Amino acid sequence: MERQASGRRSAIAAVVLGILLAISVAVIGAGVMILKDSYAGQFYAEPDALPLLRTAAKAAVTGEEARIPVSEVNSFVASMVEQRKAREGGSSLEQVYLQIREDQKIAVYTPVMADGMRIAVTSVCSLSYDSQQRGIRVDVEEIRFGRMKLPVGMALPMLEEKLPDGAVVTGGSIFFPIDLFELSIPETEIRLTVEDLRIENGVLVLQTNSLAQDAKNYLSDLLNQGLSDISDFLDSLWQ
Repeated sequence: MERQASGRRSAIAAVVLGILLAISVAVIGAGVMILKDSYAGQFYAEPDALPLLRTAAKAAVTGEEARIPVSEVNSFVASMVEQRKAREGGSSLEQVYLQIREDQKIAVYTPVMADGMRIAVTSVCSLSYDSQQRGIRVDVEEIRFGRMKLPVGMALPMLEEKLPDGAVVTGGSIFFPIDLFELSIPETEIRLTVEDLRIENGVLVLQTNSLAQDAKNYLSDLLNQGLSDISDFLDSLWQ
């Protein structure tokens, strides 16, 4: 009897040991997959905000659409990341690099630092402008940490603290209020705001309000002295 009981204990111990070993191998394997960066060193954009700002400013004067190539977007974002690092003395966000696919969806490469580990976060998402809630919505369709694909609903909350203040994660989407993209001109009531944003034929299409019209309205208020021809006068200034 003792010999049989001892045999059963040995068998149980062997099963438990096997389960623990399998769990250990799975955890180690997952860790290796998470830390694997298949794109390390492949993507780089020279930090330079001016090209995108020039394109957007030119369109903002008339309110026409600005068609911004993804190279300008990457250079602009790289500049913003560098400024954030300088301001914070370092940042957990190392890089953001975008590619526009043939199906007009965006592939994003975003290596981040977490607990001293560098993790390459890659995702595929769609971009749209929500005119009712006045904001930009990013619908994330796929996300990976290293080579490990994770459920979007589980991964996004883990990244929420690295997003700009005001950005909200809901399910598989990230919502950026339009206030994050507004620019106020000092000492005036003129505000540059985003009216539409979409991907079209491989470029970012940006629609803003017309600074020209806002400036005319502002000048009209300043020069409101009962002149009946003030509107015609201002129109001539902007022709």
